[in-house]
Amino acid sequence: MTSLTAQQIASEIVVICERLHRRNMLAAADGNISYRISDNEILITPSGIAKAFMKESEMAVVNLNGEVLKGNPSSERLMHLEVFKTCAKAKAIVHAHPP
Repeated sequence: MTSLTAQQIASEIVVICERLHRRNMLAAADGNISYRISDNEILITPSGIAKAFMKESEMAVVNLNGEVLKGNPSSERLMHLEVFKTCAKAKAIVHAHPP
C-alpha cells in the first residue's frame, strides 16, 4: 500500500469537511479534523475558518508537544494531541459540531 502525502491527506480532509457541512454536522468555523502524518506530526484544520470553504493550503501542522510547525491550528488541538499521545494507533480524529 502506498502512503499518501500530507498534501493528498489535506485534500481528502477538505472533501470530508465539505461533506460534513452539507450534512449539517458543522456550524460556521466549528469542528475540526486532524490526521497523524508521522510519529510526531499532526495535520489539523485551521482555527477561525469555515470548514465548508477551507483550502488545503490553510491546513496546519503541529507536533505532539503542541508546537506549531505550520499555519494557525485549531484551538482544540490540545484535545486532539491528547488522543494521539494516549492511543498510538490513532490515525485521525473528526470532531463535529452539529447545530
